[in-house]
Amino acid sequence: MAVEKIKPLADDQYEVLRGVGHFFKNEPLALDFVLPGLLRKSVGVLVAAGSTGKSFLAIETCMSIATGRDLFNLFGVDQIAQGDVAYVALEDPLDVFWHRLHGIGQFLRERDGDVAFNDIVKEMDRIHVHSLYGRGYRPMDADDLTASAHFRQTVEMVKEQGARLVVVDTYSRFLAGHSESDNAIASTLVSILEQMCHETGAAVLVIHHTNKASQFSGEQGNHCLLYTSDATDE
Repeated sequence: MAVEKIKPLADDQYEVLRGVGHFFKNEPLALDFVLPGLLRKSVGVLVAAGSTGKSFLAIETCMSIATGRDLFNLFGVDQIAQGDVAYVALEDPLDVFWHRLHGIGQFLRERDGDVAFNDIVKEMDRIHVHSLYGRGYRPMDADDLTASAHFRQTVEMVKEQGARLVVVDTYSRFLAGHSESDNAIASTLVSILEQMCHETGAAVLVIHHTNKASQFSGEQGNHCLLYTSDATDE
């Protein structure tokens, strides 16, 4: 297989700060946290065993950002910076996502009453579901492992939506057939996700299943994925 020569970065992509004296004399800009511990323009990972409610937790996180409130007391804060969210659904068909949302909605209606429930529903159009299950979605080109045309479509749609958070459900589906145990693949994938962060200004949260072997051994999946990302919520 021929290896494509890496092309130079464009001038607007290769950033050089010619001196940092300014940093010593001026207050830094405030850090913008999408969630506690997860900065904008960073990649985080939600890791747990299968069938433990990771997708529900991710949806509840999206709903909290959409309303600007910690609706489910997940983060121990009163308010969260409100914004739009993109949910890239690769593992389940849209009908399953619908059932999950409806179930969460019924819980909120019973807990908070009709008036509060209706106020929450008004903000739910801030959540944009990229329903890609069964569509043959591949984020990386097979030959050189660079961002694919599919991934570029996602980036452009996230930019158009102005999302603060992008949820990728799940890591294994995002690999599109590449080995989960290959650290080089994992590192490349994280680099591609960081491109999305840089271009869109969003944070990315990847849902990752641990496999049975890792549960028995005490490991937590691919180390590269866990530790090259900026925030991990377990």
